[in-house]
Formats: sequence, C-alpha cells, structure tokens
Amino acid sequence: MINRLVKIWGLAAALLLSATLFGQTPRSDSLLTEGRDLFYKSVETEEFINPAIDIFSTLQSESNQHNITAVTYIGALTCLKGKHAFWPQKKFEYVNDGLKIMDEALAQETNNLEALFIRATTTYYLPFFFHRKEQSREDMRQLSRLLLEFNTDTYPKELVQNVIAFLRENADLSETQSQELFTLQTEMVQK
Repeated sequence: MINRLVKIWGLAAALLLSATLFGQTPRSDSLLTEGRDLFYKSVETEEFINPAIDIFSTLQSESNQHNITAVTYIGALTCLKGKHAFWPQKKFEYVNDGLKIMDEALAQETNNLEALFIRATTTYYLPFFFHRKEQSREDMRQLSRLLLEFNTDTYPKELVQNVIAFLRENADLSETQSQELFTLQTEMVQK
C-alpha cells in the first residue's frame, strides 16, 4: 500500500517539479517547487516533514493564490507524521489532525485540482478505520468532473496527466468516464 502511494506521489513529484503554474511569482514558484520536492521525500524519510511544513507555511502566508494548496500539503504532511510516529495513539492523532487541516482547506475551495488530488491520494491509502474511503471516492469523482467539465489548459499539463493516471487506475469510473479521460490524456500528449 505505501509503495503504491510512494509510486504515485513519486510520479507526481517528477511531473510537477518542472510545472510552472499560471500567475505565480518567482518566489511562490520556487517555494511551491521546493515544498513539493520535500513533500515527496517525506513519504519515505521523516526528516523532510518539518522543513516541508515550514516552506508551505511560508507559501501560505506569502501567496493568496496558493493558500489552499499550501494548507492541503501541510495537512498531508501532518498525516505523514503519523506514518513515522512510533506510538499508535500518536499516529492516530497526527492523521486525524492532518485530515482536519485538509478538510478545512478544501471546504474553502472545492475546485482546487492539486489540493483535491493530494487529499484523494492521502485518504485513498489510509487504513479502513479512518473511515475515509467514501471521501476519497468523492474527491476522485470531483477530480473527474473538474477534468471533464472545465478547461484543463488552466492547469499544468503534467499535473493533469498525473491526476488522470491516478483516476484511471484507482477510481470507480464508468466506461464512458474512463474513455473520456483517456481521450483527454491522449489529446494532452499530442499538444
């Protein structure tokens, strides 16, 4: 389970590190790139969690455009503290705290593709006793709707391709939705 998460997040890291989002300042671009890099490293190595949280906290305070994305990453990083914690009670506390942070961020901006993707992948791989499978499924449905109903040119190509790959592998899609996402993915490759 963790290996699949590392694989997906690793693919996302490789694809997103070079992404330049519309309207970013050079500082916010740099912070977002550095934060993402540390986030993906923190999946396997605990020592990267707090530096990543520091970077996303700085991004949150300096960039209104990326506030929700930064807070969502902070929530996911807090969940990752649970992965690395020794005591079961502490693991549970960290994960619940991180989920609350992500939920509060996404309640403010429900159509943030990257934030939804981070929460969907985080909740998808949680154990059953966190009761988040339905939340993950709903996030995947929302991601699918965003990709199919809105202009995907407003998102980095690499991010969209990675979200599509995750959805096609893990989401409960109808045959029509799966085909539409495949078509979108193919069109993006040809651009």
